[in-house]
Amino acid sequence: MTSTSRRTSKTFGPVPLTPVMAWTESGKTPTKIVASQTDSTGAVTRTRPVYPFPAVARYDGSGSIDSASNFVSYTPRHPVKDDFNWLGARLFSSDYQVQAKAVGTHLVLEPSTTWLTHKAG
Repeated sequence: MTSTSRRTSKTFGPVPLTPVMAWTESGKTPTKIVASQTDSTGAVTRTRPVYPFPAVARYDGSGSIDSASNFVSYTPRHPVKDDFNWLGARLFSSDYQVQAKAVGTHLVLEPSTTWLTHKAG
């Protein structure tokens, strides 16, 4: 199943939900989704296939690099590891999240303390 996305900027835009909807409604897994890049007039300037993880699009060596038809699915022998222990990982943890709300003229954060405020104190 393939589909295209229209966007008026020079970036790859979000892929439409049609393939995902078909997947959930019929159980048919898409083998690829084709994303499109458009210019400021809306004309398609480039297409690329997007494959299910861990597969990636690989240029087959012939034709235009701007056409999805010239790319094939390739699964790297050593997929990218996603278990990096990086410095900012804790910033994405649940004990860092706070909610803000206005109470009168004050901004109140809930919870009022997090692991970061304990460390700073």
